[in-house]
Amino acid sequence: MDYAANGKWVNKDCIEQHLQWNARPRPQEYSPYISVFDNLNDAHERAMFLVKEGHRGVFVAVIKLRKPYNVDMELGRNFAVPFQLQDDDQQEISCAMLSTENARRYLNVDRRISQLSEWLFSTTFPAS
Repeated sequence: MDYAANGKWVNKDCIEQHLQWNARPRPQEYSPYISVFDNLNDAHERAMFLVKEGHRGVFVAVIKLRKPYNVDMELGRNFAVPFQLQDDDQQEISCAMLSTENARRYLNVDRRISQLSEWLFSTTFPAS
């Protein structure tokens, strides 16, 4: 499975547009990511912030995963970003996880619009 999708979805601009909804070209612009937090308090705070901003359909869910494993996802010549992957019995990748810490470090994502407890999850990156 080509998670990199030629780098279209795993890049600074796409990640920053996901993290900062007002920066999207259109408010309903598709993002292949969901934001996941490594602690419940930060998840509740983000949900309340989005509700106060007028967003609807905001909810907090607890996701339980088996232990993911680390990979370097190649995004171009001599360039890779550390991801964590979750798979179903080593057969098919079911989820790719990028920490905002690695997005900051490797993709130069703006520190002001992300928090270290946030992770970006995606089950697939669209081909276009």
